[in-house]
Amino acid sequence: MSCSSSLINIADPLVLDTSVLINLHACKYGERILSAIPNEVVVPEIVAGELEHETSRRNGEHPFLHGLVTSGIVTLAAMTDAEYE
Repeated sequence: MSCSSSLINIADPLVLDTSVLINLHACKYGERILSAIPNEVVVPEIVAGELEHETSRRNGEHPFLHGLVTSGIVTLAAMTDAEYE
């Protein structure tokens, strides 16, 4: 049995939303999962802002994202309205 990825041969960045980051943090393997993706992984600045509230800080989601950015696993990016569509 072989595994296939829909990201094979596609150089576009993978853009994560808030719910994906929360779930990656909750599964405890988020850093390993994201490190295995060959594409650039981008988190919009608006998503990072959504994780700045006290609940996300207490739950560890904000530090999780900060660690991903610091280690170069993900990149924060400003996105235009057109890019969101």
